[in-house]
Amino acid sequence: MKLTSKDISWILLGSLIWTLCVLFVTAGTNSLPGVDSYFHIQISEIMRHQGLVLKDFPWTACSIWTDSFFDKEWLFHVWLIPFIALFGKFTGAKVAVLVTVFIVAFSWGILLRQIGIRKYVFPAMCFMLFIAGCLFFERLTFCRSLLFALIFFPLAIVFVLRGNRVGLLTVSYLYAISHTGSWQLLPVILVFDIARKWKEKESFKITDFMSAWVLLGLIAGLILNPYFPANINGLFIQNIMVLKIRLFGFGNDVIDQGFELYPMTLNRIMQGFIPVVALAGYTVYDAVKKKRIPSMDWVTLSLLALTCVYFMLTILCQRFIEYFAPISALFILAYWSRRENPLNSMTRKTAFSLLFIGIALITMLKLKDVLYLDQPKYAGAAEWIKANAAPGEIIFTADWDDTPMLFYGAPEQRYLVFLEPYFMYLHSPQKYRIWKKISDGKMLYAAEEVVSTFHSKIIFVSARRPRLIDKLDHDKNVKLRYTGPQLERIYTIEPNLP
Repeated sequence: MKLTSKDISWILLGSLIWTLCVLFVTAGTNSLPGVDSYFHIQISEIMRHQGLVLKDFPWTACSIWTDSFFDKEWLFHVWLIPFIALFGKFTGAKVAVLVTVFIVAFSWGILLRQIGIRKYVFPAMCFMLFIAGCLFFERLTFCRSLLFALIFFPLAIVFVLRGNRVGLLTVSYLYAISHTGSWQLLPVILVFDIARKWKEKESFKITDFMSAWVLLGLIAGLILNPYFPANINGLFIQNIMVLKIRLFGFGNDVIDQGFELYPMTLNRIMQGFIPVVALAGYTVYDAVKKKRIPSMDWVTLSLLALTCVYFMLTILCQRFIEYFAPISALFILAYWSRRENPLNSMTRKTAFSLLFIGIALITMLKLKDVLYLDQPKYAGAAEWIKANAAPGEIIFTADWDDTPMLFYGAPEQRYLVFLEPYFMYLHSPQKYRIWKKISDGKMLYAAEEVVSTFHSKIIFVSARRPRLIDKLDHDKNVKLRYTGPQLERIYTIEPNLP
């Protein structure tokens, strides 16, 4: 479907609204939303000075990255470099997020237009932004490669609908070198192929399978990758083993993982999952009750299937919310745009508009409050480490998600594990078990073990580890050196203290 200048104008306006909403939430805080954001911006800063491809990763002491580094979000890190060069690390990260969110919104706007939403494309874009309340909107504030995923994902579907094989191949390749979750593009496009085959039957030829071009693009992304072949092992670990551990466990060992890998909690459901589930559920109910599923066009049918699949995935693993929210919005809009308008009276339109505006305002105000910090998290601790620890000195961190903020503020030191604790386990299961026991406050002689096993004399502990804090406070060979505004602490191990 050809875009007119009027279509582009409305999509640009919708993209501007997305960007301004994110700006409203993030402008007043002196920190970066999320944990991983600090890691990504610091990696890009290092690449700016040392080259686009890092030969090794000496900043970690206990990780598979110690042996063989791979950058699973390489293209995203390259993208951040100009923003850092122009604005510095902190401001550059915020500007990069705003520019990227604008492109994200524009990509989804094009897809909305492609599925037939023309007259209402601007309100449709606003609807998509707030349909899942804080859950989807919050993800847009992170300086993470998921923003690139939210660009390439809708563009891939656009190219499928247009039959543009070269465009689909290119987007699939770029997706593969930008985001570790690029694998899901293949089953998504296969759903569209199957639905089209079912609807068009004999006229659909084997050469019409667009998923074949996705497969080629993803394979190219694996092979034509600056970190080949280490990236293949990394892809398997990140997407297969990490999810397997989350769903089925890992024997007797407990592997720490980020909250987004856990099932949807009641609190998270109340934050915004109810509206999107209610609207999508009612739409499915209407389609089933009126027996409209067999008569659906293949695009709407595909979106229905993907909405159901991503709903189940999101319940099991919160990280899929950034796909479920826009996909379900697409399905809802595609379905009702081809049927009678349920908002067929002024009263219904007014009530829905007021409800929607209320959700939008609550979402932005709540996130603005939640994300506010007067300085980057652990900034003071990082300053202490930078001033008192020698370059290359190993800092013991009791939680994996403390490292990115310290790495951002004190990048000359080394840390135990970055982003994924399973990387530490693969490097040395024995060291992981000792680290876990120390962090949980269950190691009898914690300080001695930190020195002997991890060759570190500086311990960083957040307030989340009260048992370890209590143990260190009562150790005569350990001295408290720093206490931060969030009660984070830095200890030094100094044997034979008086």
